[in-house]
Amino acid sequence: MEVPENALINVNLGAASFIRVRYSDELLNRLLSKISALGSYDQMQLQADYYDSVLKGKQTLQKYLALVFDNYNNIKLDYAVIRDIFTTFGKISQILEKAGCSKGFKIKLQAFCEKMFETIAQ
Repeated sequence: MEVPENALINVNLGAASFIRVRYSDELLNRLLSKISALGSYDQMQLQADYYDSVLKGKQTLQKYLALVFDNYNNIKLDYAVIRDIFTTFGKISQILEKAGCSKGFKIKLQAFCEKMFETIAQ
């Protein structure tokens, strides 16, 4: 199958199946560049699939947080997407708190929330 060089490829469009997807950095960046055009389920699945990769040791927590903080605060988010992100953040914050290294996370989380709520208010 031939695919155009800059094609936007979404393996689980609309979260239609019960699979986890681990995109290459190139394909992930293509999707993230169009994140505001993606549907709510796709926005939710991208970050959920990435977090699953963190849990399986295939990606780092730093990269997951960068993915969310850098891409999800500039778009209007659906409630389900926000809930899923904050459910994950709740798990992460408990781990970081117990490890005594939550200060940087809290600062970034506060900035993320301020930006997100600013977007919601518009």
